[in-house]
Amino acid sequence: MVQAAPGLTEQTKQVAHAYLKEVVRQQGLSWADFTIQVLPASRAATPCNQSYQLEPTDTRFLSRMRFTAYCPGNPQGTDIIVRADMSADVVTASRDIAAGR
Repeated sequence: MVQAAPGLTEQTKQVAHAYLKEVVRQQGLSWADFTIQVLPASRAATPCNQSYQLEPTDTRFLSRMRFTAYCPGNPQGTDIIVRADMSADVVTASRDIAAGR
């Protein structure tokens, strides 16, 4: 494992945070709290003089999301694994509710 560049690690956290805030909004949750951990990359990212472009490439599971970092103008990306843990307020029913109510 290779430690991602400090700037890339922080940038990845910011992109993952924004992604999770959008998930919360789309799900209609009134409140959610999450922690984000960026794991060391399996290979070093291509050196980049600009901010990396980060895209969520596999976000099926919050416990193991994959983001890909690209240096603008370079099609070769570096996969970065992000782990998130989310807590949210959700409504639950204490008894059966008839359909349409």
